Amino acid sequence: MSAASAGRITVLSRVVLDEIVEESTTRVVLGGSGFWAAYGAATVSDGVALASRVGTDFAPFLPQFSELGIGTMGLLPSVDPTSRTLITYSGDQVRHEEFVGGWDAHLRMRAYLPELPRVMREASALYVFRDLPPGFWGPVLEHVAGGATLMWEIPGAVCAAPLSDEARIVLRATSILSINREEAADLVGDGDERATLERLLALGPRSVILRLGSRGSIVSDGHRVVAASVARAATVKDPTGAGNAYSGAFLAATMSGSDLAESARTATAVAATAIARVGAPSDRESARAETRRLADSVTVTELAPITAIAGEAMNR
Repeated sequence: MSAASAGRITVLSRVVLDEIVEESTTRVVLGGSGFWAAYGAATVSDGVALASRVGTDFAPFLPQFSELGIGTMGLLPSVDPTSRTLITYSGDQVRHEEFVGGWDAHLRMRAYLPELPRVMREASALYVFRDLPPGFWGPVLEHVAGGATLMWEIPGAVCAAPLSDEARIVLRATSILSINREEAADLVGDGDERATLERLLALGPRSVILRLGSRGSIVSDGHRVVAASVARAATVKDPTGAGNAYSGAFLAATMSGSDLAESARTATAVAATAIARVGAPSDRESARAETRRLADSVTVTELAPITAIAGEAMNR
């Protein structure tokens, strides 16, 4: 089975268990960039599987993966407990996160492409939220060179440091770059959003999603530029996971044949379902119904096209 015909999306990032402390009670919900990206993609499309290491304590959460349509074949067993994050809220409802067991415990939960079942290794598309750990990117870039689509939701740590040669190589292989406004400013400098898009495209990705939080998003494929508002009908309970869910949903919509504007509309609506509660919806059908309702309140505007991109992008 070739990458082009596999028709699947592999999400390479971690799932964690969020311990939510509210008053005198603590509840545990699924979380982490990988989970939310997989949730977003699976809300839009079939054939989505998440790659992460999990401990034996993860077994009670497997049924929710099934309900949400997320494949579990890439959940690799670990002798360590599943990564956990302690979540508390200050008086102004600002969310605070603390890694249980320290950051190294989270790093041990990384999964690498060669470790995965064949159907995941041969996926049509890869979503990656990962920096530049040794040995990770070589197999990914080899797969992408064979025709697979790569979305890189670039971590802030990569943007804050001087851009390395390895990061430049990954950006040139990236089909869709997803980045928020603060990370973009660190990576290419401050400027208006259109100039920021042009500078990001000049680094090599075919398309760029610039996520603007409460102001929505702007997306460009190097020619078309579209702006999407937030979903006006959305309720905000917890903003956690919105950017990851948007990215996963945008990738899945694009892989399903949606154009730039429709992918942005769908992704915005899916992201809104993620922030409407603490944790994810209970099942995929309710998530899809909520997405359809919210999509009607998203305004997508076509902006003036980009006619030229300087630098490396001109020679792609």
